[in-house]
Amino acid sequence: MEYLNLDNFSSGTIYPEVIELMTEVLKDSGNPDTSHTIGRKAQEYVLNAREKIAESFGAETKDVIFTSGITEANNIAIQGLAKSFAKKGKKRIVTSNIEHVSVRSTLGQLEKEGYEVVWVEVEKNGLVDLNKLKDKVTEETAFVTIQAVNDEIGTIQDIKGIGEICKEKEVAFHSDWSYAAGKVAFNMKELNIDVITLDSHALNGPLGVGAMIRKRTKNCPKPTPILYGGAQEYKIRPGKLNVAGIAGFGKAVEIALERMEEDNKRIEEIQKKLKEGILEKIGHTWLNGDEKQRVPQNLNIGIKFVEGESILLHLDLLGIAVSTGSSCYAGDLNVSPILTACGLADHDAQGSLRLTLGWDSTEEALVILDLLPKIISRLREMSAFSEETVFES
Repeated sequence: MEYLNLDNFSSGTIYPEVIELMTEVLKDSGNPDTSHTIGRKAQEYVLNAREKIAESFGAETKDVIFTSGITEANNIAIQGLAKSFAKKGKKRIVTSNIEHVSVRSTLGQLEKEGYEVVWVEVEKNGLVDLNKLKDKVTEETAFVTIQAVNDEIGTIQDIKGIGEICKEKEVAFHSDWSYAAGKVAFNMKELNIDVITLDSHALNGPLGVGAMIRKRTKNCPKPTPILYGGAQEYKIRPGKLNVAGIAGFGKAVEIALERMEEDNKRIEEIQKKLKEGILEKIGHTWLNGDEKQRVPQNLNIGIKFVEGESILLHLDLLGIAVSTGSSCYAGDLNVSPILTACGLADHDAQGSLRLTLGWDSTEEALVILDLLPKIISRLREMSAFSEETVFES
């Protein structure tokens, strides 16, 4: 068996057509800031990608701002909106407590700078209670930022419902769509949403490319630049563009949306077999995240009396990539803040296992059903934790 990737949310397989196009671009174009033939060729590649992405998500071509990835896109969107609204006297931001680390970290920095950040706690299934959210959105609120799909537990938030609250309250709405795009049929024209952020890599495109898309609405001012330099990307994100990456990003969006329905149906069948098999074969296990309101690519299983990093290392030695709810750096064990926000105790969060499927995943993934029970049994025999030592919640 070749190395099996069950960690596609960390690093999936790039579409072959994307690699082919990027190779062509690298051979055939130059700096899009120049006016000669080579520069104009680069401009054409960028414009084609911008048009494809805008059309795919119900936006205008001029509203797509390319970035170096989702972290930069989220920073430009959140910091930029915060600074623009601060000029209007509004420094209150409402979010959930399970946002992507690039959102949580950015908001944490804004708190240090004097902004008020309201963290709405999610329910145990990882979903935002709309009534709780509505109570937190006041006249002083500048904007709301809620991730559409959580990359760790796969839950799909009620983006339409959140948008309606924002519309009623006349506040702006930003949403990180990096793990929703190509998996859920979202369209900005159909939702009351002002800004979305995207990541090429999560759409099976190249690393190091992302985008921010802003609809021009009365409730959402133009984000104030947080970077300074040339006039690229309407002066919101200055700097030379990654032409090959942007072209690949546009192609990846096109392919992902074309394949979405077919891939989701096939992947859902694999996910279902994985979930049922693990819960049946291994005791003291459960599903993290909502049972139904989730993307089929994600399966997050809680496993008692083991530490997730140990599971990961055992599977890696057998040629299988997974991720977990804990990570070990320099001997320190860090527990997932997403899982603890959903109500899990630290020792339960440490034992979680995330399996994420991609467009090229097959039933070969089911081999883990033969390997995982043996690994868990062996680890539990060696573990200091057991039914007697850990209080079962």
